[in-house]
Amino acid sequence: RIGGDAREFGGAVNIPLGQQLAARVAWESIRRDGMVENLNGGPDLDNRNSESIRASLLWEPTSNFENLLVYDHTDIDQTGGGIVLSGVFNYPLGNVTGRTANATNAPYFLGGSLNDDVRLILAQQQADGPRTARPGIDPYMRAEIWGISNTSVWDVGGVTLKNIFGYRNVELFDRIDVDGTPLQINDRINGNGAFPQVALEQYTNEFQIMGELFGGSVDYIVGAFFLSEEPTDNIGTQARQFYRPGVSAEGIVTSTYITNESRALFGQGTYHFGGALDGLNITAGYRYTWDERTFCVMQAATIRPQSLCGAATIGTEFAEPSYVLSADYRLTEDALVYAVTRSGYRGGGVNTNVPVGSPQGGTYQPEFSTDYEIGFKTEWDIGGMFARLTRRSTASKSRTSKSRPKRFCRCRAAAR
Repeated sequence: RIGGDAREFGGAVNIPLGQQLAARVAWESIRRDGMVENLNGGPDLDNRNSESIRASLLWEPTSNFENLLVYDHTDIDQTGGGIVLSGVFNYPLGNVTGRTANATNAPYFLGGSLNDDVRLILAQQQADGPRTARPGIDPYMRAEIWGISNTSVWDVGGVTLKNIFGYRNVELFDRIDVDGTPLQINDRINGNGAFPQVALEQYTNEFQIMGELFGGSVDYIVGAFFLSEEPTDNIGTQARQFYRPGVSAEGIVTSTYITNESRALFGQGTYHFGGALDGLNITAGYRYTWDERTFCVMQAATIRPQSLCGAATIGTEFAEPSYVLSADYRLTEDALVYAVTRSGYRGGGVNTNVPVGSPQGGTYQPEFSTDYEIGFKTEWDIGGMFARLTRRSTASKSRTSKSRPKRFCRCRAAAR
């Protein structure tokens, strides 16, 4: 579709490959001109520019087995968002760190020109009007994201086996003019593309066993889940932060390496009542999850590889259950009442926004939630159109763990 300066194109084709194979290829192209005018002469900001493709192959060699393989790939090359200055901290007697507002502290205060006084730059920004910017660097965001998934389903006679495998790879380079001014006050430059800010890969696998018991009175599913995520390259964030004019500083590089691993076992079953209680179903499910996360941060004038983390690495481990318990009763073919309670768990981890060399304050606790819900659902046709009405009432509570996480820590100051 085309609308103004935005253009989106896409399409798909299905390709039969005999009795057992079928393929599908889909693609999408997105273009949009910049929405924020760059008054410093660079490309306009906040544009969109991406290409995506997805290819699928379905294989059905027998009537009780199928395998679906999917590959997807996305490339993004955009200018990034426009950031503008909207206010200046103005405390004539100095701020809490004792930095007074005088010419010595240019380019922050009282420099007297657009080259060293942010208050004059703020006035200029307000005069320029909305959807304009004067960045000190030309920002960009470039990313390559691709992945593979494979789903196999095998019916072995009353029992269905299903395996879902996934792989995802992400690499992102970006540069941001954080302060929103022409001055190099606070800019994330990331080595001008020398190294990525994000570079990681993720593996997941889930295995399921599904079936029925007692002549169909019970439906069940049991299974296991695994996730592993880790960096694939030397990564870091490089920033110039509050350097005065004339100071030669390309900025400190903060190299952050995080790994995640999660494992879980789960099971759920539904009992369908018969006889006088026909239409009543009871469902119970339980999951137990083990999470492990490690974290390393190093700061230096250049990028630091993960191999240098050593004693700067800290980590956390958590293991918690979650559950679901529900009952529903079908009043008629098109009307249902139900009640359900669920508990949820989100693992804790390590907070990356802590001073380097202070790992003791870096961990945070897992979060838990429990909710209760009752409701009524009904479905009907209106002139051949499907309609559904849901009325429900919910209550929930949340908490964080009061116990300290298990932590493995090699606690010396991170390398700088």
